[in-house]
Amino acid sequence: MWTRWSNSYGDPRPDDLPIRTMEEKFECVAGGAGITLVPESVARHYSRPHITHVPVPDAARDEVLPAWEAGRRSPLIPAIAQVAREVGGR
Repeated sequence: MWTRWSNSYGDPRPDDLPIRTMEEKFECVAGGAGITLVPESVARHYSRPHITHVPVPDAARDEVLPAWEAGRRSPLIPAIAQVAREVGGR
């Protein structure tokens, strides 16, 4: 039986199974409750013997952006932002 999952980003239905972590998501997949799309880095990090990862070469790329509280004044923030720009090519 397939179960509709929800996560903290979606608008869950009353009968949805809440998924809050990647571990929970992969437990559902390993238990035969469905499939999921994950970034390649996640697939490598969370490899399991009962889960098969299949590349989807034409899938749209996700964008990851750093964020911090506007009033935060740590000297590390500009350094982290600069590294993110360099790695991201922007």
